[in-house]
Amino acid sequence: MVDSADELPSKNQLKLAGERIRKRATGAALELDGEQALRDAQLVKRWRSAHSSALTKTRSGLGTIVMRILQLDSQTGLVTQRLKRYESIVAKLVRDKPRLGEIQDIAGCRAVLPGRETVAQVWTALGGSPKLRVEQVRDYNQCPHAGGYRALHLWCRRDGFKVEVQLRTAHQQQWAELVERWDGTLRLDIKHESAPEPVLKYFRELADFYHQLDNGVADSEADISALRAATAQVRHWLETEA
Repeated sequence: MVDSADELPSKNQLKLAGERIRKRATGAALELDGEQALRDAQLVKRWRSAHSSALTKTRSGLGTIVMRILQLDSQTGLVTQRLKRYESIVAKLVRDKPRLGEIQDIAGCRAVLPGRETVAQVWTALGGSPKLRVEQVRDYNQCPHAGGYRALHLWCRRDGFKVEVQLRTAHQQQWAELVERWDGTLRLDIKHESAPEPVLKYFRELADFYHQLDNGVADSEADISALRAATAQVRHWLETEA
């Protein structure tokens, strides 16, 4: 048990709390008492809040790099930060089954950049940062999610805490925002590839089209025809089944 509200939970405490939360969320541990459930929730929220300082510092450093590379006086609208919501942490524990202390994106920053060239420049600059250590890179531009999602994810560490940095092009951000709107309006889960096939196909084709635009080669009739066909199919689904 943690003695102080200011004391960080140990790896073992995080592991056990995560396992209990996962079991309760899936109905596998209905016998666990309410007081324990409350303690587990408080531990997660405290662990989440402990990332705040590292997140703010990472965002500040990322913003400075972005302004320098783009030669801007302000980073407003280009660089954002967020702490993962408690409900999203629980959902991730259930969906991906990680250990609580190993979740990479409790703290997250995002930069929306003009194109692939500036993404590469910011990535290089972050790699040279003396206070932020880039520990792992997931390039979803080269290996996109099955649903079409693309971006560059950097799993970093600042002051001992994990912070995920996402670098997206403007087209990738447009795609992601459209996914969020559809998920919210139609109560789908396109983000995690849970939606009717016409919807998933439309977003895959749109992601491919945007990717071609980012690479400067999206002018083929085949690309345009594929997107038009997917658009017609999803429009039919919206009119008949949504």
